[in-house]
Amino acid sequence: MQPDAEGKYPYTGSLDCAVKTFKAGGPFKFYTGFPVYCVRIAPHVMMTWIFLNQLQKLEKSYGL
Repeated sequence: MQPDAEGKYPYTGSLDCAVKTFKAGGPFKFYTGFPVYCVRIAPHVMMTWIFLNQLQKLEKSYGL
């Protein structure tokens, strides 16, 4: 966060930042970028679930 030309910061703290963000863009402003994150992370999650499912099948076949 950079100060403006007068040397003042745009926010005085975390709560002030959240309040100003809410006033400027509403509640959906906090979710900006979330769809992109979901598209990016979905393949990783699916591969992890497939791997864990196969690992559980392997453990059952060995009686573990």
